[in-house]
Amino acid sequence: MFLGSLIQSQSGNYKRWFTTSDAECPEGTLEDMVNDRCVKESKITEALPPSNLELGRKGLSAFKKGNYTSALRVWKPLADKGYSKAQNSMGVMYYNGFGVPQNYRTAAKWFIRAAKHDHKIAQYFLATLYDSGRGVPKSTDFALKLYLLSANNGYAKAQSMLGRIYYEGKIVPKDYQAAVKWWERAALQGHATAQNSLGLMYMKGNGVTKNASAGIKFLRQSAHQDNIAAQYNLGLVYKWGNGVARNLQKTLKWFGLAAQQGHPKAQYQLAVFYGFGRGVPQDKIHGYIWARASAINGFNRAKKLSRSLEKTMMPIQLNWAKTLSEICIKKKFKACYPTSI
Repeated sequence: MFLGSLIQSQSGNYKRWFTTSDAECPEGTLEDMVNDRCVKESKITEALPPSNLELGRKGLSAFKKGNYTSALRVWKPLADKGYSKAQNSMGVMYYNGFGVPQNYRTAAKWFIRAAKHDHKIAQYFLATLYDSGRGVPKSTDFALKLYLLSANNGYAKAQSMLGRIYYEGKIVPKDYQAAVKWWERAALQGHATAQNSLGLMYMKGNGVTKNASAGIKFLRQSAHQDNIAAQYNLGLVYKWGNGVARNLQKTLKWFGLAAQQGHPKAQYQLAVFYGFGRGVPQDKIHGYIWARASAINGFNRAKKLSRSLEKTMMPIQLNWAKTLSEICIKKKFKACYPTSI
């Protein structure tokens, strides 16, 4: 009905952060709204009458068709009435600039309205704004509280973000076990990034007992959702035989899938395999195409490799390789195999 369905606390006193209604404090600042400096919030009824449910569906239908103006026209009155799903949808529109000029401050106002009523997606988006200082004063401490609210309300993106926060240890002490806990929660909901991260934790034994088979299971789950990092990591697993038998066919398959999505290291791996004929028939043109793709994506070692391959080719061969390379890059790496061009 609203964008929440499309996009998908540490303690009980968190509600004090969201106890005011900006509708009752129109001239108040964003900080007033968050820090409870306005009039006490009015009663809000979340249950939508059937007529408004139908309006919400019309808004979502318009959004999916790219008719953002119509979607806004539907959601704005509902948001003004205090319905958190509509408020979150308004926040998303301003956050991304859908049908309106992108405005993080206005997005934050709408997210605050929804977050006051425990809307987990609004809490997550609001956390990203405080985390980066877009539209609001930067506060990683407050962002962390919002991520926790959203995560404890079951939002997978927030759970995955908490895993990263505890893994990196920049705003909280590094804690691999906490990272694993949050990534597990997100992974169980099918969050591909969390599945990849959790897979690596099991492969390395960080924060959990080392278990290659469990790690590969999570990497596969992520890779089958087209997660580019997981596809590359599976390529490495089969290349080196980490927890499985070495398998050249699967190595090339996973590197190939990641390379076609633009992963520079996967592209470099293919360049080496084909350029020097390591385990496959040597194909300098094929190797050169992938080396150039990797170099374009900023992988410096690929620049050296492409120059090395150039020196081994005849002029007519090199000219053809350069032509095919340009096609590969123009088609965003979807046509980098000579047989598919």
